[in-house]
Amino acid sequence: MVRKSVLGAFVVLIAIWSLTPIYTIVNISLMRMDNVVHIPGYIVPKDPTFNQYFRLFGSDIKTGGVEVGAAEQQFRKFGQYQGLTRGLINILIIAPVVMIITMLAAVPAGYALGRFRIKYRNAYLGILLGSRAIPPVSVVIPYYFLFKSVNLLGNPISLIIADLSITIPIITWILTGFFGSLPRDLEKAARVDGATMSQAFRYAVLPFALPGLGATAVLAFLYPWNEFLNAWLLTGGSVSGQVYNSFMTSFFAMQAVDNLFASAVVIQIIPALVVAAILQRYITRLKIVDPSAVVMT
Repeated sequence: MVRKSVLGAFVVLIAIWSLTPIYTIVNISLMRMDNVVHIPGYIVPKDPTFNQYFRLFGSDIKTGGVEVGAAEQQFRKFGQYQGLTRGLINILIIAPVVMIITMLAAVPAGYALGRFRIKYRNAYLGILLGSRAIPPVSVVIPYYFLFKSVNLLGNPISLIIADLSITIPIITWILTGFFGSLPRDLEKAARVDGATMSQAFRYAVLPFALPGLGATAVLAFLYPWNEFLNAWLLTGGSVSGQVYNSFMTSFFAMQAVDNLFASAVVIQIIPALVVAAILQRYITRLKIVDPSAVVMT
């Protein structure tokens, strides 16, 4: 009983530690600027408003039907809202594309490396792991000159290629271990029922691998969504190709870091939470695998 209480308290502390920064940024995004700088600070928003979110995407805030004067900057639209909107659209395209291509490449590769005796298997795994031991900053400059030479610099395609070179090896490595941990009798049970190798994978292995696929799909989405260095160097100079997280540096260069910046951060958090929530149901399906439970249809 004491052990459970200590464990529960530890979980609560970790949750508070993890969620406090997120709560704080959401809290600030819903305040007026005068409330943000108020001492003492407000634990909950006073007179909460979504004005900052409207400003972020190009709306001037009006009071009593009359547009507020230009001197009151806290009611004016963000001057770079068009680039910010374009960046959000770009990353909403890039991140899912990277996730889908990564899973299409990593799932069969991880299955083959995890389930079959392949010649030079350890060498392949060493290459995958070794590629992730290289500091990303050491390869982004070669990428810069490569994409510049083929006229892809500032194009979202360049960022997709650069991100795939990172996500495919690490996701393949993770799935290799996951597929290798599943009972070998799964395929045998399916083959006894007359299934081909592809059918055995589809009906016998894949349903039990959904927790691993869900977890790695989240990782494959979050990497391009949160990645900054490649996004900044490979698309930072392009208005049409720049992505949301690299464009947010505009707040430091041209805009005071205030509740408008907090709103931009919240916007960046929301899609990642949505993807994680959608895939969560697959992650929580982890259970003891019984080969006799395999049903061929």
